[in-house]
Amino acid sequence: MDIHFLQLQNLESEKERIKVLHQYQILDTRIDPTFENITRLASQLLNAPVALISFVD
Repeated sequence: MDIHFLQLQNLESEKERIKVLHQYQILDTRIDPTFENITRLASQLLNAPVALISFVD
C-alpha cells in the first residue's frame, strides 16, 4: 500500500474524529457526575490512586 494513501486516510479519520468530538459538546465543560462516577469506579476496581478520562481535540 502507498504510504501517501495511508497518510491521507489517517488525516481524514482524524478530521472525522475531531468533528464527532465537537458534536458531543463535551470539551471545556463543567464536571459531569457520570464521568466522575466512571473514574471513581475505575480507580476503585484497579486500586489506583487516580483515574482519568481525557478527550483530546
